[in-house]
Amino acid sequence: MDRGYMSLRARKPPEGLKNLVFKMSLSVQYWIAGVTRDNGSFARIRLSLRLV
Repeated sequence: MDRGYMSLRARKPPEGLKNLVFKMSLSVQYWIAGVTRDNGSFARIRLSLRLV
C-alpha cells in the first residue's frame, strides 16, 4: 500500500507541491515587504510564517 502510493506520487508531480512552493514564495514576499516597510515588524513575520 505504501509502495503503491509512492509510485503514484512519483509518476506525476503532485499538485500540493506546486501549491507549497507558491505559498512559500508568497510568504517570503510578504516577509520582505514587512521588513522593508516597518523595519522588522514581528507581527508581520509571524503572519508570513503562518501562511506557509
